[in-house]
Amino acid sequence: MDTISTQSMATSTKRTRVRKLKKETEAVSQIDSTEARLSTHEQVCSERYKAIENRMDSIETRFDSLSRDLKELKQTNDRQFGEIKQMLSAAKDEKFKTVITATATVIVGLLAMLGYVITHLK
Repeated sequence: MDTISTQSMATSTKRTRVRKLKKETEAVSQIDSTEARLSTHEQVCSERYKAIENRMDSIETRFDSLSRDLKELKQTNDRQFGEIKQMLSAAKDEKFKTVITATATVIVGLLAMLGYVITHLK
């Protein structure tokens, strides 16, 4: 019986060792799998971040271009509004001169008519 129990213990010990080896192998396999997934994840994220950076650079370039265009538009509008103000001021001055001339002509005409009436009433 001793030999049977010794064999039985040896077999049990071997089984235990085999189980431990299987568990260790599974653990190592799981660690390797996790490391592989993590590495793949890092690579995918790196590509995504590069794509995001490229898009951000493109947006920044377009924004700078829009900013320049808006500044140019503002300067152009300021110049044109200045010209319009000058034209309106000149037109106003011209209208004022025309009104004064017309009024003076009417007054001179009335005075002439008054003078004519006064000289011919006698």
